Amino acid sequence: MSFATTPATERLLSLDVFRGIVMLLLVPDTIGGFSFYLMAERHPGEPIWDLLAPMFFHVRWTGMSVWDLIMPAFVLMAGISMSYSYASRKARGESESRILANAAFRVAALLTLHLTLSIPVKSNIDYLWPLAVLALGLQLPREIAAIAPVWRASGSDTAQQCWRAIALAIIASRGVVRFDEIPNFELFSILPSLGLAYIIAYMLMAFSPRVQAAAALSILFFYWLSFVLYQHPSIEINPALYGITAPEEVFSGYLSHWSKGTHVAAALDTWLMNLFPRHYPYTPPIYGTHTLRFIPVAATLLFGVLVGGAIRSGKPREEIRNRIFFFALAGVAFALLLDQGIEPIVMRIWTSSWTLYSSGLVMILFVGLYSLIDVSGHRKGMTAFVVAGSNPLLLYVLAIGYRWPVIECWQRVFGSSVFFGYWEPIAESLAFALSLWILAFVLYRFRIFIRL
Repeated sequence: MSFATTPATERLLSLDVFRGIVMLLLVPDTIGGFSFYLMAERHPGEPIWDLLAPMFFHVRWTGMSVWDLIMPAFVLMAGISMSYSYASRKARGESESRILANAAFRVAALLTLHLTLSIPVKSNIDYLWPLAVLALGLQLPREIAAIAPVWRASGSDTAQQCWRAIALAIIASRGVVRFDEIPNFELFSILPSLGLAYIIAYMLMAFSPRVQAAAALSILFFYWLSFVLYQHPSIEINPALYGITAPEEVFSGYLSHWSKGTHVAAALDTWLMNLFPRHYPYTPPIYGTHTLRFIPVAATLLFGVLVGGAIRSGKPREEIRNRIFFFALAGVAFALLLDQGIEPIVMRIWTSSWTLYSSGLVMILFVGLYSLIDVSGHRKGMTAFVVAGSNPLLLYVLAIGYRWPVIECWQRVFGSSVFFGYWEPIAESLAFALSLWILAFVLYRFRIFIRL
């Protein structure tokens, strides 16, 4: 595969803006955007919240909401960035072994970050451990790096890689020691899913786009086949045992292979998660998500790699835009066809049809921004989004584990009743999002970025 294409260092502004939009939707409330679901709970029957809450909350099982596209967008953007990063490293003459070491560190860091976030907070020092993992990915400006030997290669990247690996191992060992404190350890959230998917995608980075596309489609085919071939041993299904709470979570006939809690991914998790030391047997999540979805997530990641490769191909941007749009539309159409009796569109277990459907929709949204910004040249007014997307992993971690400490700071400064009243949930979400954006802006101005 040739890397003599569009320079990998050239900023793709549409990607920066798209990443920022996604983060501004995600960070106010990671359960449901802007806490509309809380407004619907507190004010039942009000049309505006009854309309917005389902749009910014995950669907129960089948179908799709706006909120369901957040993770596919996050993964697809990671794939585009992965394409640029790999090409940039190859252009700088880095060896495959060095690139492999960096990839291995990234996977280990994402898994360690998930582990540290899973441990219950018992003291203020517990808040520091996830931040310690993120600190290993700091990309400091030259001025700071020049006076901070710990981040400086000192004439050898091997020394830098070694100290980062040692530091990560120390942090991970702390998580292992406290592993038994985790109530119900899992590997299906975005960080482990992305980390495990990264392994699959990385192994295909050096191959041609055709091979990558064939691999992504093969992944989806065999993922579908694994569900079809699995036969659930129970004749009678106990809804309570499998977390079934609504009729739409259960299919009949051939489609029962994708009923909640009775499929191959659920069976694998029941076996795999109980291999870990735990006080109580693993309890399947009530929303039906499982570890095995990292496999189709890898396909989404590869679709992002293909989009990144197409943009870097050096072809006219209008042609690139049209090609991406065509394949995205074809993916959506094929997914809707599969949904008619072959495989249901289920986000929770990331079915192959969902992978094609969500990836296609995200590509269409992205290519719209690409056409507006990078093709037509409309770049004014985009800075706020670029800032929001400049440190996505940091903002995500803060949104997951640090919401209430930030809200408490607002209450201490402006009074305990600052968020009191009808708009309290939304006001808290907006205040939290503003706090994270200000932090992102400060880091952006000092050119400090975290890249695990």
